[in-house]
Amino acid sequence: KPTMADDEAPVIVTAEAVAVLPPRPDGLITFIHSDDFLPGAQTLLYSVKKSLPKKLNYPPELVVLVTPNVSDEVRAALHPTFCTRIVEVDPISFPTDALQAKQVVSSHVESWGKQGSLTKLHIFRLDVYGTIVYLDADTLVVKDVSGLLELGKMYQESEALLAAAPDIFPPDKFNAGVLVVRPSQSVFDNMMQQRSLLATYDGGDTGFLNAYFSEWFTAMPPFSRLSFGYNAQRFLHKCTYAKQPNYWDLAVAPDLHIIHYSSSPKPWEMKVAPAPSSDSAQKHLDKDDVKTLQKVAKTEELEALWWKWYQRAQNYSKLAAAKREEKRREEQEALAVASAATAKRKTAPLTPKDTHKIVTKRYKELRSQGLNPKEAMKQARIDVGANIEEPTASSQVAAMFGLSGL
Repeated sequence: KPTMADDEAPVIVTAEAVAVLPPRPDGLITFIHSDDFLPGAQTLLYSVKKSLPKKLNYPPELVVLVTPNVSDEVRAALHPTFCTRIVEVDPISFPTDALQAKQVVSSHVESWGKQGSLTKLHIFRLDVYGTIVYLDADTLVVKDVSGLLELGKMYQESEALLAAAPDIFPPDKFNAGVLVVRPSQSVFDNMMQQRSLLATYDGGDTGFLNAYFSEWFTAMPPFSRLSFGYNAQRFLHKCTYAKQPNYWDLAVAPDLHIIHYSSSPKPWEMKVAPAPSSDSAQKHLDKDDVKTLQKVAKTEELEALWWKWYQRAQNYSKLAAAKREEKRREEQEALAVASAATAKRKTAPLTPKDTHKIVTKRYKELRSQGLNPKEAMKQARIDVGANIEEPTASSQVAAMFGLSGL
């Protein structure tokens, strides 16, 4: 895992407080419910940064939702290098009397039971943003997705869900790993009321959201159904590539924008074994072995791709930390120079010219208060520490004859 940044505290707000902060018009949001997902979130956010056009008038704000159990170290490793804002949210679970609880529908993600299988729904209440593109932390952006933010301008009706991509099965349902939404507090409140009434076929948010937005496949506008390439799940690649690579190479790859590593283990939980690359190594293998290794390499190429992006993200993190350290050192040096100059001015004796300016200024202040010229001058010299009168020629002569005290 990457080294945690510890030089800047992350911007952490609650979902209730986010409305008082000045956000950008749109947001690109991800969510983590444990420290284990830090590598995924860093890699995703870096891939987003690299894919967004540089000339966007209003780049989306990059936001990470976190549950309270996510450590300060992980939050600091995300902000400010990878995101502009961290929003802490409470876990959301199904009520104990919910319909799916009665049906004993278990979640296929073990951690959902601990941190709430519906916590992701907080994105629907962040209505300080006009449009939100939500991405699971185990996704990787390989092509610009900023165009998804334009859907909020195309579809002006009050639908909270603007677009999603089909799941592998059933294909007339969408997968909740990638969502384009128009946030609405009223919709969020209604979702909370519906938790006890709507069944979820997977025990989690995908099933619930499909039940809530049940007309996604049948009645919503065509652009609401994104192509599979906007949420291309690794499972399809693993199931088909060894025997029929065209499923991926021809049907998915040309429009591939987002890879979703939705199944377990996650890429950061596994190591990809490199295929033999040297001719000398392959001499010890027969043709069947070489073909087998080539197939293995092909089936693991998505993991290898993720690891390449992860290494780039870590290099980016180290460079950003080094730049912040350099900036802090420069600021400290500038402060030290300024402090030294101030101290020097305070300890240096006043020149006669400086003394005269200060005495004159104080003299004018005292005159304005009603003192006569003689009293004002005497008091001014006392106030500025110049009350010893300069000797005149006559006083010097008197002193020679011992008459200075007369």
